[in-house]
Amino acid sequence: MGVRRVGAGVGKMDLIKLDIEQMRAYDKQRLLEVEEDLRKEINKLKMDIFAEKGKHSGKINSLKKNLSRILTVKNSHENESGKG
Repeated sequence: MGVRRVGAGVGKMDLIKLDIEQMRAYDKQRLLEVEEDLRKEINKLKMDIFAEKGKHSGKINSLKKNLSRILTVKNSHENESGKG
């Protein structure tokens, strides 16, 4: 049971291995898609914890950090577009 992949075609990547520079390059629609995928994966792993007692806690923490990064980048994009 691995971590889901984001995107289609050449742009596939692990949700855990996202870095901030990649996130900044995304457009608004892509950020929304990644945000949704991260939220779904976190919820899925949280439900797995009940069956496997904390096996995925490290992954959940990494996904939460990436989710907060995505939200930060999304907000900065919105602030930049609002200034112009």
